[in-house]
Amino acid sequence: MDPSPPRRCRRPPGHEVMNPTASAVVEEASAWAIGGGVLTFALFPFALPILLLTVAFVLPFVLAGLGIALVLAAVAAPIALGRRLRSAMDRAALATKELT
Repeated sequence: MDPSPPRRCRRPPGHEVMNPTASAVVEEASAWAIGGGVLTFALFPFALPILLLTVAFVLPFVLAGLGIALVLAAVAAPIALGRRLRSAMDRAALATKELT
């Protein structure tokens, strides 16, 4: 048996429990904020061309969708109008039958 006093369980290096201080948290947050600022500043010149290319890419699909919607509306409008007129005529015929 080992006569030495019991030792506390020590964690291997790199596996310590993190108990950050307030200054360590502020330091880490400022490092991330500076990194984000540098990245944003570096990518800013590409923002406008990317937006313009996105609009140029999406515009034909939007116009095609609007064209299809217009054709469908032109086909559906007379059908809906005919159903509404038929329904109104049926109600009118039913009302005249009830009166007689």
